Amino acid sequence: MIKISWLDVEIEGKVYKRVMIAGIVICMIYLLITFMSFALPSVYHLDKNTKVDTEHTVKNGILNLYRGSLRLEISGWAYKERQAIENFKSSFILKNRENEKMYLLKTGMELVEENQFIDGYECLKSGLKSESIVLGLPNAGYDLYILYQNDGENLLVDTGVEVNL
Repeated sequence: MIKISWLDVEIEGKVYKRVMIAGIVICMIYLLITFMSFALPSVYHLDKNTKVDTEHTVKNGILNLYRGSLRLEISGWAYKERQAIENFKSSFILKNRENEKMYLLKTGMELVEENQFIDGYECLKSGLKSESIVLGLPNAGYDLYILYQNDGENLLVDTGVEVNL
């Protein structure tokens, strides 16, 4: 018998072990579901205020594109000409070439030392990095876009990069 004094309860050893194991399993399942919700791409629909950057005012580059069996890793940079970046809020988007469905990848900011000052504007925060689990995405060809929303902008930028899943 195990006595838990602060609950004023006594529990048989076998029951205590089962309860502990069940609690650990429940916590692990919760953590797995939470992790998956952050790592999986979500279906994305363009906002009515989003404009396509046809004038190529947002300069961009893809530095790394790695496609594993279940994983997609992308890093790159983007900045708007003659504009400093104060607030980062950009994301990578995959657009299925067959059905034109779009998927938003969770994307974080990286500092890019090479872009610290461009034409006198601070663009240090121009880096983007995404690590996503592509489980559930249809095997198809995708075009890679950047949803550039830094400092109140709302532009969809074609990177010219194709991704095959």
